[in-house]
Amino acid sequence: MIKHTVFGPPGTGKTTHLMSLILEDLKTTEPNKLAFVSYTKQGTYEGARRAQEKFKLKSADMPFFRTIHALCFKELGMRKYDMFQEKHYKIFSEKTGIPFLGYYTQDFNSPNDAYLHAISMERHNPELALKMSKDMNAKKYEYIKDNYAHIKKQLGIKDFDDLLVDYLVLCRPFDIDTAYIDEAQDLTPLQWKVVMHMFKNAKKIVIAGDDDQSVYEWAGADTKVFLSFSEESTVLNHSYRLPEKIRVLASTISDDIAIRKEKKFESNGEVGEVSRAKSLRDVDLKGGELILARTNFKLHELSKELEERGIYYTKKGFPCVNPTVLKGIKAYIAYLKEDADIKTVKQYGNLFSRIDKDTSWRDAIVQSKDLIVFYDKLFSSKGLEKEAVKLETFHSCKGSENDHVIVSPDLSARVSGEFDEQRDAELRCLYVGLTRAKKKLTFLAPKWDRSYPSKYFRL
Repeated sequence: MIKHTVFGPPGTGKTTHLMSLILEDLKTTEPNKLAFVSYTKQGTYEGARRAQEKFKLKSADMPFFRTIHALCFKELGMRKYDMFQEKHYKIFSEKTGIPFLGYYTQDFNSPNDAYLHAISMERHNPELALKMSKDMNAKKYEYIKDNYAHIKKQLGIKDFDDLLVDYLVLCRPFDIDTAYIDEAQDLTPLQWKVVMHMFKNAKKIVIAGDDDQSVYEWAGADTKVFLSFSEESTVLNHSYRLPEKIRVLASTISDDIAIRKEKKFESNGEVGEVSRAKSLRDVDLKGGELILARTNFKLHELSKELEERGIYYTKKGFPCVNPTVLKGIKAYIAYLKEDADIKTVKQYGNLFSRIDKDTSWRDAIVQSKDLIVFYDKLFSSKGLEKEAVKLETFHSCKGSENDHVIVSPDLSARVSGEFDEQRDAELRCLYVGLTRAKKKLTFLAPKWDRSYPSKYFRL
């Protein structure tokens, strides 16, 4: 078996490069003899879309262009209602008397979800699971673990980890010639076992990714496996995204990562701009900028600053205001101006305590005082006429890019306390964040007494 690694620094066209290899293969190989997988839907389905357009193929012609979990799901003959769903977390909470939300993020929505995550890591990355559980209540941990296994058995359902484990035990390798694995730096040891079993009989396996952009160690990703996969590799050495000043700063950070593959690459030829602002209030926001922070708590703080300025924004993809409420306010304003009749407003009647010509929408709408003030600022500042400013964490922004990226270097007490132990992982987070910038990068001055090392943003 031939093994090859494609290293793709930020903006170097990694997916485009992979697609060029796949399209070349399709000239001589049947599409059902090729596989293109990733952990995320976005990566795999984009790859499938490009191949379908180029060779006029249908989805059925490319059965192995799927996520890893989707392939396991199909091979095991699973159905949607066989899987652990959001409603089951409610049942599990009621049975155990412990509230679970079922959302696995590094900023766990509930401390109890951290227990479920550690239990999941027992299968994905036992070393990490041991580290996570050492400070947990041992009796509570075993109680949750036993009851989680019991409720799945009782209801006859599986979770996504079960799909991977069951595939290894019950399914045979696929009959394909070449497999492409994208974003491979984010695979856990369990996922590595699965893909290597899936493609055991392949003549060639090509993996692609960038160890400097591996930000899912908290979710079990093992960068060491990615780095040791093959001695044969290609480094894509031209970034179409990063201007020179941002590339130089990014390289300063990546050079401080202890365990990595050295990757020299050129900028897009533009100079770019790196600046610093005392606070977000000092940044001229024209609309559409990307604002990044390490934690959700910091995002919340930054969102409040935007609301004070009447700036429309999205946070992790969700709009800052309810679209229905906006439509209701617009209808009410139109009604007061006699540009719409009362029937139009009554469609949103549940939003207002009353509807009449002598009452402004501010006095009639049933919302909190803070929200009413924010809505008022949005309308008076014409903030809704501009593109939304985007708020994301370093983890959720991966894969995106923006002309102007604004970065907060503040760290939570937990992250700051673990920084020395998790230095490589934290530097990768910062690296991913600032390399989203296509033209301009702005660092905010630290507001807290904990932040990334100042040498990276002292200009």
